[in-house]
Amino acid sequence: MRTKLYGTLSQWSANRYMANPYHLPNQDFSKLLTSADVPAPVLELLKKMTYQRAGKNMFSDPELLLHQIPTAEGRLHLLKMLTYQTAVLARLRLRPDSDVDKLIGYWGSMPGVRSKDLRPLLESIKKTPEGGTISLLYMLPPFARERLYTFPLPTQAGDVTMDCHWTAMNFFNETPNPRFQDNAFASNYIKENCYKIGKPSMIGDLVFLLNNKGEVIHSAVYIAEDLVFTKNGVNFAQPWILMRIPNLCETFTVSEAPQIVYYRRKEG
Repeated sequence: MRTKLYGTLSQWSANRYMANPYHLPNQDFSKLLTSADVPAPVLELLKKMTYQRAGKNMFSDPELLLHQIPTAEGRLHLLKMLTYQTAVLARLRLRPDSDVDKLIGYWGSMPGVRSKDLRPLLESIKKTPEGGTISLLYMLPPFARERLYTFPLPTQAGDVTMDCHWTAMNFFNETPNPRFQDNAFASNYIKENCYKIGKPSMIGDLVFLLNNKGEVIHSAVYIAEDLVFTKNGVNFAQPWILMRIPNLCETFTVSEAPQIVYYRRKEG
C-alpha cells in the first residue's frame, strides 16, 4: 500500500520525502544503528514503514520517527544512518613491472595535471621492492583535488549553486565558471562542445543519469574502471566523493533505475 501511495505522491515535488526518499541498504540495515540512543521500538517502526520501489528499500517518514526519539544524540544518529552514502577511498597501485609511461599517458592527459610532476613520484613508488600505492588525489586536476572528500561551506543568498551539474562541468577548470549553475547554459555548452559516446574510457568523460522522461537528474565525471567523481545534491551537507557507478544509480533510483548516457568533450 505504501509503495503505491507514495509512488503517486512522488509525482509532486512538494512531497519532498516521497519524491526524494531515503535509500536503505537491501541487507539488514539494523547493523547501521549501533547507538543505544535509538530505542528498539523506533527501529521496528522504521522496518515497518520501509517500502520497496524499483527493487530498492525506501523510507519517506523521517519526521514521524524523529518524534519518537527523546534525545538529540539519538535523532542525530538516526539521521546519519538515513543519509549515509557509499563512497570509495581509491588509490592507484604500482608494481615493479608497472608501465609508468602508460599510467602517465592516462592520468597525465588532463589539464592541470603535469606529467613532469607525476613521473618521479610514480617511478619512486615502482622502485620499491613490492611496489606501493598512491592516493588518486595526486592524479586529479586542481578543481577535483581541492574538493574531494570535503564539504562546501553553507551557502548564503547569491552564492553559486554548487550542485552536481556545476561540479561535473567545472571538473577541468582551475577557476570554476559560475555560469554552469545555469542548467540552460550547461545544456548549450554540452551540445556545442561535447559528443555522445557508447562507453566511458577516458578520465573526464561525462556521466548523465536520466529519468523516464529523458530529463537529466544527475551529472558526474568518469575517473577510471567504474569510479566517478560526484556531488550528490546541492545541500552543503553533501561532500564531493568518488563513487561506483552502480551505487550512484542506486542512489538516484526512485520509481525505476535511471538511464545512463555518456559524453566526451571535443578536443581543442
